[in-house]
Amino acid sequence: DEAKAEAKAKARKRAQVKAALGSNPVSAGPSGRDSPRKAPPRSGEFVGDVFHSAQSLVAHKSPVESFAIVEASDGQGGNEVDVEKFNAWLPELLTQHGEKIYRLKGFLAVKGEKRKLVCQGVHMTFTGERGEAWSPGEARTTTLIFIGKAPLPKAEIKRGFKACLTPQQEARK
Repeated sequence: DEAKAEAKAKARKRAQVKAALGSNPVSAGPSGRDSPRKAPPRSGEFVGDVFHSAQSLVAHKSPVESFAIVEASDGQGGNEVDVEKFNAWLPELLTQHGEKIYRLKGFLAVKGEKRKLVCQGVHMTFTGERGEAWSPGEARTTTLIFIGKAPLPKAEIKRGFKACLTPQQEARK
């Protein structure tokens, strides 16, 4: 029976992992809390449901990447987020690339807004809410972090976001 064979194979894998970890698979971590022991897998060893070959141990490339967009206000309302442009751009971005964007989070410096806009997103779902007020003297800086399936279209995302910023103001004389 195919289901029994699959169950036996999984049980064998679990037994191999237990044997590799020893009798005490949990040890106190640096914080004093219990955490899984972090021994690197050996070639030809099963860890969870993954078989590690010598090649995969040497040449592993993460399928996940992240990047941040950081834009400082000019202090006069320039280089801040135009919320109407942002609200038009973001749904389009998520429609085109939402399946690749695992997580989006950050703070936006919105033109004319005295409070930070806290934004979070998972795949094609996005929320934004007013956070705490900008402190007097605090630099109004927008920071957005994207985490997703590599390769993320970084240049396209950065270009699209830049188009949502208000123009820089000329220095007052």
